[in-house]
Amino acid sequence: MKVDVGCGRHGTRYSDWGFTGVDVYPAVEQGLYISYNGRTLPYAENLVAEVACIHVIEHMPRPDGLHLLKEIKRILQPGCKAYVSTPDLAIMAKAYLDGDERFYKREYRPGAYVWNGPTLADKFLDSIMGMGPSGHRYAYDYTSLCTLGEEAGFIVEPTPDDCPFWKGSRRSISILCVFRKKSHE
Repeated sequence: MKVDVGCGRHGTRYSDWGFTGVDVYPAVEQGLYISYNGRTLPYAENLVAEVACIHVIEHMPRPDGLHLLKEIKRILQPGCKAYVSTPDLAIMAKAYLDGDERFYKREYRPGAYVWNGPTLADKFLDSIMGMGPSGHRYAYDYTSLCTLGEEAGFIVEPTPDDCPFWKGSRRSISILCVFRKKSHE
């Protein structure tokens, strides 16, 4: 079994790879999708072979992010991996410090900007702590996300350049960490 934690209302984008989507919001589309309460993932301990958690953890305060990673570790089989992606605070901060207006003019669709505000500082803050009621609540760089994974009890592995989970993770603004559960757990 493979699980896409925090897949969103439209279900997992990894169904072709055998993933089931799990999210706190009800599904808009049918398919491989399970709703959960936001605290306990609906799987038994050591059941899941692989987890994707792509652009999810930034939508919760750090303590809740740590709890989610501990839940992911709980359901993973020993020796198996979780792939966790989030916007990269270092990339966002560099663009802000460089005065890169073009970086912050990214659009979801024509005329709908990802980050909003009248100044570059406003757009930067919106990128790390804004985006509405279900928006970002915390920001990570590679080191801080790896540290969170270690605190949850994972072994951090290097992320291969050709890792398939870069698909859909907005690589130009993101980090992707590979967390492995110890084999003897």
